[in-house]
Amino acid sequence: MVFDRIVLVAILMMNCCFPPLTAHSAEQHKQVQQCGQTRQLGIKTNLLYWATTTPNLGLEMAVGNKHTAQVFFGLNPWKQSGGDHSSLRHWMVMPEYRYWFNQNFDGWFLGAHALGGQYNVGGVKFPFGLLKGLRNHRYEGWYAGGGITAGKQWNLSKHWNFEASLGLGYIHTQYDKFECGTCGEKLYSAHKNYVGPTKVALSLIYLIPGRADEKRSTDAPQIIESIQQPKQNVLKPVLQLQAVVAEAPKIRHLDKRAYIDFPVDRIELRADYRRNPAQLDSIITTIKALKADKNLQVMGINIHGFASPEGSYQHNDYLAKNRARTLTEYVHKMVELPDSIFTVSSTTEDWDGLREYIKQSDLEKKEQLLAIAQDESLTPDARDAKLKQLYPAQYRTLLTLCYPALRHSDYHITYKVKPFDVEEAKQIMKTKPQLLSLNELYMVAQTYEVGSKDFNEVMELAVRMYPTDETANLNAAIIRLNNGDADAAKPYLDRAGDSKEADAARKAYEMMMMQ
Repeated sequence: MVFDRIVLVAILMMNCCFPPLTAHSAEQHKQVQQCGQTRQLGIKTNLLYWATTTPNLGLEMAVGNKHTAQVFFGLNPWKQSGGDHSSLRHWMVMPEYRYWFNQNFDGWFLGAHALGGQYNVGGVKFPFGLLKGLRNHRYEGWYAGGGITAGKQWNLSKHWNFEASLGLGYIHTQYDKFECGTCGEKLYSAHKNYVGPTKVALSLIYLIPGRADEKRSTDAPQIIESIQQPKQNVLKPVLQLQAVVAEAPKIRHLDKRAYIDFPVDRIELRADYRRNPAQLDSIITTIKALKADKNLQVMGINIHGFASPEGSYQHNDYLAKNRARTLTEYVHKMVELPDSIFTVSSTTEDWDGLREYIKQSDLEKKEQLLAIAQDESLTPDARDAKLKQLYPAQYRTLLTLCYPALRHSDYHITYKVKPFDVEEAKQIMKTKPQLLSLNELYMVAQTYEVGSKDFNEVMELAVRMYPTDETANLNAAIIRLNNGDADAAKPYLDRAGDSKEADAARKAYEMMMMQ
C-alpha cells in the first residue's frame, strides 16, 4: 500500500525551511535588528504550497522577546487539470509555538507544531513517477499529528521576511480507498501511522510593526539610540582611557599554598624530607617562571607560616615564625632575587582552618565542637584543651585528619606587568589575557567593527577578566541588548553602576521586557 506516501504529499505543502539565502550586509542587518525588536505580527504564505494550487495563509504573533505563536491554514476546494477523475481537495490547519535564538522574526528558531485536516485525493499524476497509486484510486479521510520544527528567517527589508523551515513528527490517518477518482465503489477502510517529515516550506512574510516603532514624546527613542550606537556612547569611556598618558602600573598577585614537613618540634628545613621535594619544587618553579617572563617584574614575595592548635600557643608561635623564616631563606637562595623582595609573616595557630574543617565534616557532636572552636572568650590553649577533654574520640580524628593540613606555608607573590601596545595585546590575549588591563582590551576591541564577532569576543573577555568593573559590565549588557537578549543582559546591568549610560541601558531593558 502506498498511502503512507500520500500523507507525505499532503504534508509537503505546509510551512517553512530550505537552503540559505545570500547573507545581507552588516548595515542591513543592523537596520533589521532595529526594527525587528518591535515586530508584533507577521502575515505569511507558503510558496511551495501554492505550487499545488492550494491557497494558504498564516499568522504569526510575538508573545515575548524570543517567543512567537502562529496558526497556518490551507484549503484546496477544486478539481485538478486532470479532469473529473482528478482531485486534490483538502483542508489543513497547523498551530505552532516557536523559540528564537536571536530575536523574534530574525535568524534561527525551534518550534513545536500540531496539525490536522481532511482530504479527498485521487486521479492525480505526479511527475517523475511519484505516488503512482494516486493515478487510479481515490483516498478520502482525515489526519492529525504533530512534531518539532527547525527553521530560519531572513530579513529582506523593514516589512518583508523570507522563511524556510522543516518539521519532523508523527501523523495518524484513517481513510477509505475507492476504485477511481469519481466512482463511489469503496474497496476498503484502513488507518496508517506515519513518522517522518511533517512540514516543509518556503514562505514569504509581511511584517506589521508594534507600537514600539511609533514616535513618542518621551525620551525612549534617545535611549534606544544610545544603546544601538555603542561606538558613540558605550565606547566613549574607552576613548577617555586611551587618552591617559601614564597608566597606573598593572600589579598582579599570585597566592599559593605549600605543605612543608618539619621534624617534630624542629625548625630546620630538610629538602629531601617526606613531601618536601615536590612541595619545594612547586614553589621554586612558580617563582622562576615569573622571573623568566620578559613581560613581568617580580616585586615582592611573602611567605606566611601556620601551626596547628595542639601544644602550647607560645611554642606554636615560635614554630610558625621560624619555620616561615627557614623556608624563606631556602627559597631566596634558590631563586636568586634581591633581599628586599622577601618578607616573612605568620599565624600562630590556624583556627580558621580548623573551624572550616569541622563545618564541612560529618563528625559526631559537630555543633558542639564548632561552638568550642568559635569561643573567643577562651584562650587558644583553653579551646584546644576543652576539645580534647570533652570529645576525646573526635579530637583524635582531628589530630589525624585535620591538624596536619593546618601546618602549612602560604606564599604571596606580587608582580608588575609591562604595558602593551595594540599588536602586543592581540598576541597576549590568546595565551595570557590576565596580563592585559581593561584599557588594553578596549584598545584591541576598537580595531574591529563595532558589533562584529571579533569585537564582541574581546568585550566578553573584558568582563570575564574584570567581573566587578562597571564599564566592562555595561558593555557586556549593551552587546546583549543589541542582540535582543534582554534576559542575558540583566546580570550585567546589575553590576553596571549608576552612570548616565547605565541608566539609559536599564530603560532600554525595561522597554524590551514590556514588549
